[in-house]
Amino acid sequence: YSYSSAAATFFAPSELCGTGGMYHQRIHATPSWQNGPPRHDCVFAEKNPDLPGFQGLYVAQVISLFAFHYWNVYYPCAFVRWFTPIGNEPCPNTGMWMVEAEYDDGGDYLVDVIHLDSIL
Repeated sequence: YSYSSAAATFFAPSELCGTGGMYHQRIHATPSWQNGPPRHDCVFAEKNPDLPGFQGLYVAQVISLFAFHYWNVYYPCAFVRWFTPIGNEPCPNTGMWMVEAEYDDGGDYLVDVIHLDSIL
C-alpha cells in the first residue's frame, strides 16, 4: 500500500494545545499537492537519545510513504532522502541548524527505507 500522508500525534505542551496537550500534524509525501507541485515534508528521525537536542537527530525528506505485511506483521515505512548538518553548531544569525542533502560515493542522493516509528 502507498499513502500520500501519515498522521503524527505527539505530546507538545504549548499555547495551542495547553500544558498537557497532545499535538497532531500530517507528514505529506505526494507528487501533487492541491493540484500544484509535489510536497515532500522533512522530518526528524531518532539518532541517539543520549545526545542533546539536534545532535541526537537525523534529518530526512519523505519521498514516499508505504506499508506492507510480512508474516502477518504490518510494517509502515517511509522512503527518505537523508540530510546532514552544515557545521557543528546552529547558524549564528538565525539560531537554526542548516542542513544539506547527503550523497553517496557515486554522487546520488543517500536514501533509505525507515520504519515510521523512528520518525519523531
